[in-house]
Amino acid sequence: MNDQARFLRRAGKIAPGSRPLAQTQLVLNAVFLEVDASDIDEIARDPDVYSVHRVRDYKLYLSETVPYIGAQMVQDLGVDGSGVTVAVLDSGIDYTHADLGGGGTLAAYEAAWGVDVSDPANTTRDGLFPTAKVVEGYDFVGESWPDGELAPDEDPIDFEGHGTSVADIIGGANGVAPGVDLLAVKVCSAVSSACSGIALIQGLVYAVDPNGDGDTSEAVDIIKMSLGSD
Repeated sequence: MNDQARFLRRAGKIAPGSRPLAQTQLVLNAVFLEVDASDIDEIARDPDVYSVHRVRDYKLYLSETVPYIGAQMVQDLGVDGSGVTVAVLDSGIDYTHADLGGGGTLAAYEAAWGVDVSDPANTTRDGLFPTAKVVEGYDFVGESWPDGELAPDEDPIDFEGHGTSVADIIGGANGVAPGVDLLAVKVCSAVSSACSGIALIQGLVYAVDPNGDGDTSEAVDIIKMSLGSD
């Protein structure tokens, strides 16, 4: 740390217009500076500097991750998940999202979810659900749990966002298996990262018997849960 402080004092003289941004020690022994490009060579000559690198920003981008795991190769063989149904046990799915075949607008989302947690739109299907991609689903928690009681309803629209992200990775337009059908099984809170144990069991039952007739022949092919517990 003292070495970094001494270097930063020297860097201020080498590059008077430089601006310290951050420092790290454990994973990487580094200081982060915003400097004019003309000062980089001089900074690199400092005896305490091992190397100089530009720090880039990144974004979540399925068009890179899908090929990275080899999914594009499988898709090129004509295998895209068609005929497979995946139940996503999570915070619900925003079935209005453009990558999931929805309108992709704020107006489309507000029509499905409403404008606040007390809006009845987020407890009813309003003729907007199911969709061609998100073919069924159910909300086993409601919009207020754990700040309130479990309040199941028929509309599994996502507010928290995690379930929508998972669904997009699985079967979105640029996802791993864009041909799959999705079941939105909302078992995790809309207002926290908590997932109800009761709702989870109910969601698992729903996934193996979606129409509730006691016959499991229509069970989904895959159940996806991204959760854990201490």
